[in-house]
Amino acid sequence: MKSIFYLLLLSLFFSKTTVYSQNSTAVTELINRTEVSILKAQKEIISGHSPKKTQELSMAVKYQVLALESFNNNDLKMAVCYSLKAREFSNSILVQMKLNGVDYFLPNSSETQLGQQNNYSSSDVIYSSKISTDSLDEAILYDNEKLRSTYILSL
Repeated sequence: MKSIFYLLLLSLFFSKTTVYSQNSTAVTELINRTEVSILKAQKEIISGHSPKKTQELSMAVKYQVLALESFNNNDLKMAVCYSLKAREFSNSILVQMKLNGVDYFLPNSSETQLGQQNNYSSSDVIYSSKISTDSLDEAILYDNEKLRSTYILSL
């Protein structure tokens, strides 16, 4: 009887580990795709294809930094929410520019599902409570190398 109990306990442990691992992988992919969106928005602003959107780009960077902090603290729910919030800000720049291929940067179905699983709502005020609305220094924000050396944006 004990051996059955231990087998059941062991299988439960591995199933939870597998689910966490799958969620962790999906969150990692979300965070990394958000970084791509942020850097694309930055590139378009630097190249002059878009007016300077300091506030939107600043907020995207700040939320992405919070997403990474949450992920590193094993808070996958908040990592998902912060990264999706960051993506909204960077994508607002890209969508406004009406670029070809902008759909690539929009959340795909698995990312949308991940947001739904974690009860993400764009209008939730909990996200803005941990972030200042001040813009980041433009010397850092509009310099790709400085931005990457100052802020870690991907895993």
